Amino acid sequence: MTVPQKTYLKLSKKVKQAIRRFAMFEPNDRLVVALSGGKDSIALVWILRQLGYHPEALFLNLGIGEHSAEAEQTALRFCREQGIVLHIIDAAAETGFTIDQISADYPDHICSACGSVKRKLYNRFALDHHFDVLLTGHNLDDEAIFLFSNNRRWDWAYIQKSYPVLAAKDGFVKRAKPLCLVREAQLEDFILKAELPYVASSCPYAKKGNLWRTHQIFSGIESTLPGFVEEYYKNFLANYSFFQDRPVSAMSLSPCRSCGDLSTQPVCKVCLLRQRLWQR
Repeated sequence: MTVPQKTYLKLSKKVKQAIRRFAMFEPNDRLVVALSGGKDSIALVWILRQLGYHPEALFLNLGIGEHSAEAEQTALRFCREQGIVLHIIDAAAETGFTIDQISADYPDHICSACGSVKRKLYNRFALDHHFDVLLTGHNLDDEAIFLFSNNRRWDWAYIQKSYPVLAAKDGFVKRAKPLCLVREAQLEDFILKAELPYVASSCPYAKKGNLWRTHQIFSGIESTLPGFVEEYYKNFLANYSFFQDRPVSAMSLSPCRSCGDLSTQPVCKVCLLRQRLWQR
């Protein structure tokens, strides 16, 4: 595999810039990457290795039919070829259900439910195994879409979460997004030229979520106003102090009555999903 030097340098420069600018992690920090098998997380692990970091990878099998099976095999192949430590979690073993099992009950909110499962299990694993930072492969387009979905409601708490780094706090590991300055198209170009294995097919539930609909809106705007998405998100970062200073009601956290993880509700969302499945 020979990666074109120009392509790699352009991408690695943006990753290094994000790491420095947002103080994401230090050279000796223990890093774990949420490896989905898609182009973004695969590219992230590969680039970090080239920059001299030694991240481990964490794959979460969500039980989404053939998609999850293909993604797991891709993650295994990539990590084996690159000599990367890979951890695999079976979501059903941890939560009592697969995403396929609950999809019929949440046709319009399955992406939200899936996101809750991922955040919970990624965070728990990182804490239990004493990692300093959990890294995800969210790119600039992902972040712009997430920001817009919360911006339309002016939800200050969630707008603040659009920042590329979320500090560690009681019960939660530090999280960072080193690809936050990289466009999705750049990653697609890189992964093809690098000939790295990745899952090209999207999640079968993706088109049922609001984020996918927002992505379609942004694609339409971008075709009319090229560069809009990048300008939109970068201006948010440049003016983040304004959003950071907005008053946000403090959300009290307490142990979930079922699993013990910290939650804003008496029973966390993942445990509620399991309870409703059992009741049905």
